[in-house]
Amino acid sequence: MLKTTETDVLCHSPEAAVRSLQAAYRRGDLEAAVRCQDFRSEAILRMRRQAISFDAEAIERKARSLELSFRQATVERWPDFEGVTSTITSVEQIFDEFYMAIETGTVGACTYVRTLHLSWIGNRWSVLGAMHRPCTHG
Repeated sequence: MLKTTETDVLCHSPEAAVRSLQAAYRRGDLEAAVRCQDFRSEAILRMRRQAISFDAEAIERKARSLELSFRQATVERWPDFEGVTSTITSVEQIFDEFYMAIETGTVGACTYVRTLHLSWIGNRWSVLGAMHRPCTHG
């Protein structure tokens, strides 16, 4: 596994955050993939969508759980992003620090469009939720 530094994860724009995560997957770098995400914001977004009341402790528990699940799932079935090319075509604020982005791209002969969720905190974009290789069937 390749070693990375903090500077390997570039998250100055929504597209840079997505590309950094895809690059981490391509390199087989779990720690870089984790740094591209914001599990705390993902926890808040999930709890708000489920109309669950929460406090700081509940957020931290959920964030730890999401990170652990991400790590386990990624190691068990590493995402293959070889040959994936994409761009972010639009970004819209949902509320507070939460954004929805439309990603369009290609994998071989397959063209795809999908919605991704991101956060913008402390001058840094992060991906919310694991990304899976598009255009897979089965």
